[in-house]
Amino acid sequence: MINLSWEDNGTTLTVELADWTDTLESKGFKAMLEDWVNIVVSGGMEEKVKQRNFSTHVFCDSLVEHIR
Repeated sequence: MINLSWEDNGTTLTVELADWTDTLESKGFKAMLEDWVNIVVSGGMEEKVKQRNFSTHVFCDSLVEHIR
């Protein structure tokens, strides 16, 4: 994605990224990662969500170690 348009209260808003824009930024991953970091840092993430996420990472790590 290098061009995005949307309607807001009858006004069309457009964002155009340069051709050289990093893939993480143009696909929206950079914004998602920054939002996630801000939620974690602010303490806005519930403990059960943190534990679920952590357990998923532990599981993936054990799979990688098993494969190695």
